[in-house]
Amino acid sequence: MLNFIKSKKTGASSTTPHILFNLTSRVKISAQETAIRANAEFSDLCMVNTLKKYKGLSEPEGGKGFVWSSKKPYSTEAFTNLLKIGRELLERTGVK
Repeated sequence: MLNFIKSKKTGASSTTPHILFNLTSRVKISAQETAIRANAEFSDLCMVNTLKKYKGLSEPEGGKGFVWSSKKPYSTEAFTNLLKIGRELLERTGVK
């Protein structure tokens, strides 16, 4: 994927990729994530925050059931996780 992004550059620089690990455990870090973060080619592209695996994130249907309006267990944690990722992405892309 990184090669694809680099090949599509226009002008002097290409789009900066951001690696977001999704469906990650809430309690441990996988061997795959550790290996990618340890790789010098990818480490600077990895976002600090990860999209944790919360059931509430997979439940929205028909415009209802989003974590920001849910009262189910862990919905507040899922929403906070989304906010952290959003803030980090805005900072990384220079949007204020």
